[in-house]
Amino acid sequence: MRQAAAAVFGRPAFWWVLAALFGARALLLGGLLGDHRDGRSFWVAGHRLVTGQTAGFYDLVAAAEARGRLPLPEEGLLGPAPQAFLAAPFGLLPETWGVYLWIALDAACLAVAAWLLIRRLPPLPRAVAAAAGALFTPVWAELAAGQRGGAIVLLSVGAMAVVAARPLLAGTLAGGAASLKYYPLAMALGRPRAAFVSALAATFAAVTVAAFIPLGGVLDYLRRVLLPALAPNDPDCAIVSTRGLWMRWVGGSSWEWLPPGGPQFLRSPVQLPGVATAGYLATDLALVAATVWAARRSGWHPAYGLALGLGLGALLPGEVYPYQVLPLLPLLLLVVGLAVRAGTAAPLVALAPALLLLLRPPCDLPVPNLWTAGALGIFGIGVWQHRLFTAERAGGEGRAL
Repeated sequence: MRQAAAAVFGRPAFWWVLAALFGARALLLGGLLGDHRDGRSFWVAGHRLVTGQTAGFYDLVAAAEARGRLPLPEEGLLGPAPQAFLAAPFGLLPETWGVYLWIALDAACLAVAAWLLIRRLPPLPRAVAAAAGALFTPVWAELAAGQRGGAIVLLSVGAMAVVAARPLLAGTLAGGAASLKYYPLAMALGRPRAAFVSALAATFAAVTVAAFIPLGGVLDYLRRVLLPALAPNDPDCAIVSTRGLWMRWVGGSSWEWLPPGGPQFLRSPVQLPGVATAGYLATDLALVAATVWAARRSGWHPAYGLALGLGLGALLPGEVYPYQVLPLLPLLLLVVGLAVRAGTAAPLVALAPALLLLLRPPCDLPVPNLWTAGALGIFGIGVWQHRLFTAERAGGEGRAL
């Protein structure tokens, strides 16, 4: 029996079938059947841009935030101006076609990024990593929302692939990713080299400022849109941030649960908001310190350090929705692929419960922030396994890429 199981699990074809099944599930439930709320807001922003409707570009979004609610898709874009330029070609199409093409391109970007990370691994590690990536539920959440994480991940993985040999190009790619969403700036923690960091910062600043010029300027966006959006909406059960974990379990904040009978609001019996605030701030500092420590212990392995820094984007913000756990995907793929290649079972066994915590949508269960625990688990296992990347670097810098 044991030999038969080993024969099945030792075949790359078995894992590729799993990857295909999980990938098809994400495409069906997310890409085709999701509500695509965010995808529609991107289409609206792109359409307004290509039709010259740039006056008061963020007015409706700012007004919605002032009333304490999320903007409706037809009110436009909550994100920074480079996202509107990314969406502009899709705004030339009818809305339905534009949104579905946007989602298809997002899925293609994720597939290409995953392939870039695992393509040089041997057949079995490559197949197991592909299955783990397809199982990673934030991929489904990304497609269901119609977000733009695929472009961010692809640019970031491109930086990982070339940073050892071409740090200026890598910094340019990372800076482009950061202009779409600010969290890729944290990749500088995993690769604190002057050429990479300077190119990242310069590209981020140049793209951001240039994109905002026709839309009212960076300062106007910061004041009217970004800063109000940073105020967390604690009762929202879809928020899976580290801050939410502490505030709900320890700080006494309520959270929403959506059972079949209708919404309910729950609260922990522990109500120590001061302790919760200190706890999540200390957690954030520990995550940053762990990133630098693990990257340094790996000998500043190029892909690993950048993957750790990118992964912070799923853990540090005050508000994290399910699709925003996606930045952990490159770290997950690298750890799984190298662990299988090294014949090390411990990280794979440890990753299983972390991935299981992400299987159900966060509003389905009365227990809050299970996704947060899963995300912290994946990141913690990635830090713990820095030795995999020390050995990888000894065999040639960035050899897995």
